[in-house]
Amino acid sequence: MFSKEERKKINTAFWGIVKKELNKTPDAEGRFIQWLNYPIKIKDVFLRLKVDNTRAIVSLDIQSSDEGIRELIWEQLEELKKVMEHNMEILPTWDKTVTNDAGLPIYQIRWELKNVSLYSKQDEKAIIHFFRTVLVDFDAFYFEFGEILKNLMR
Repeated sequence: MFSKEERKKINTAFWGIVKKELNKTPDAEGRFIQWLNYPIKIKDVFLRLKVDNTRAIVSLDIQSSDEGIRELIWEQLEELKKVMEHNMEILPTWDKTVTNDAGLPIYQIRWELKNVSLYSKQDEKAIIHFFRTVLVDFDAFYFEFGEILKNLMR
């Protein structure tokens, strides 16, 4: 296996390549954005990208400490579920039973690409393609319906 230093070097190099590749892709408005820091602009809601030695994940994490807020956002997203999924090439898993790294409950919509590894150079293109596909599809949805969610939290 890899040493801690080697894992850090691989991780840093991988995310540098991902950032470079994704930043060549315009958003739904034709602007070039920082995809790794996707601008959800809703408190306690984040779009995250993760890769480990078995899978790649894009997740929309609703992690308000207030369960009522999590539920409110979740219910609105569920009302938009058919619209969201209609134009997505990869369908997500909807999960209200996730805990974050701190052990706190979150609600999560998750897209997964299984059987790929951060440590496999030959998986790199498939992972980047997966990220780009999900992000562009999600961005098209969010461009059209994100204001509904933002207004919900005002």
